[in-house]
Amino acid sequence: MHDDQGPNGRSFKVVIIGAGFGVLAAAIRLKDQGEHDFVVLERAGDVGGVWRDNRYPGCACDVQSHLYSYSFAPNSSWSYQFSPQPEILDYLRHCARNFQVSEHIRFNTTVRSLHWSEACGEWVIGTPNGEYRGRYVFAGMGALSDPSIPALKGLNDFKGLVFHSAQWPRDLNLAGKAVCVVGTGASAIQFIPRIQPAVSRLYLFQRTAPWIVPRGDFAITKRAMERFHRRPWLQRWVRLCIYVQRELLAFGFRNPLVMRVVQMQAIRHMRASIKDPALRQKLTPEYTMGCKRILVSDDYYPALAQSNVDVVPSGLERITEHGVVGSDGVERRVDVIVFGTGFQVQDLPYSITSTAAAASRWPMSGRGVRAALPARWSAASPICSCCTARTPCSGIHP
Repeated sequence: MHDDQGPNGRSFKVVIIGAGFGVLAAAIRLKDQGEHDFVVLERAGDVGGVWRDNRYPGCACDVQSHLYSYSFAPNSSWSYQFSPQPEILDYLRHCARNFQVSEHIRFNTTVRSLHWSEACGEWVIGTPNGEYRGRYVFAGMGALSDPSIPALKGLNDFKGLVFHSAQWPRDLNLAGKAVCVVGTGASAIQFIPRIQPAVSRLYLFQRTAPWIVPRGDFAITKRAMERFHRRPWLQRWVRLCIYVQRELLAFGFRNPLVMRVVQMQAIRHMRASIKDPALRQKLTPEYTMGCKRILVSDDYYPALAQSNVDVVPSGLERITEHGVVGSDGVERRVDVIVFGTGFQVQDLPYSITSTAAAASRWPMSGRGVRAALPARWSAASPICSCCTARTPCSGIHP
């Protein structure tokens, strides 16, 4: 147990919310600059954020490991070019311990409200464990925190198992089950190849086909790990090369003719695995590459080509007691429904997105403001993620 008191009781110079990649980096830099008067409030019981919560089969990063890590904390022991979730979580735990950030974290402390106290000149942060106060607030909750499940008719009537990919049940056995997967985003293309061999039938409901390019993943040899350990400059060089390679994609986004070259690569990638013309047509996007997130996978297309997989090119209309019904009106009997439908990236918990849904989740108020944000800000308003005493955020009065 940590001592819950700062130098001034529960009043700290900086209050940081969350314990994912961004927050740990901020906390480490604060300590580097000699600032120790801060507290980190985390709603769960461990660090890691999205890498703690997502544990579905095949969960891994789609950015190369040597780039998807802190520049000041290189890891020479990544086992793959694209790290699996357990390794990323272990890396974050190691950083929290090694940089002595863990002693500042208050786990199982969910922020319920946030408002500016003119009398105290501090932010007052409400939690089930009592109030915290801070001169500065760093809101480091990631956008991929709260799963988004569509409000489908009949969802509560389904007799089988229903869950979001970010809430994958531990020790789940799908052997011999008929499974419905809703969504074809970055998570779905990772877990579908892992569950396809085990299930009896897999129905994939796809509203929009994604552009997918080869992943090119490979295991990093022990010899390479030793070289990175002995020669840190070599790992920094690899990181720089990856960074430059990925930044060059921005040139393609600004020049559609260049993006067409990558698009043709994606088409060849699909044709190499999908021989059925009808299935190939379902999986071919109808928009220019770059309009949505480009996905990477080597095993997604081969999984969809298997005989126990049906791709339904439409959204899910409703759910019955024992199955699902698409826009084609056909009911398909299933035992399990898995939603790979992303996260609530608009209605973020700190009610700055100017929507009533978000406002109800996290009351927030600033200097002289007593009206709800939806009445004051347009939907195009910017999101604020850092608040200071001289420029406190405005919002909803609790």
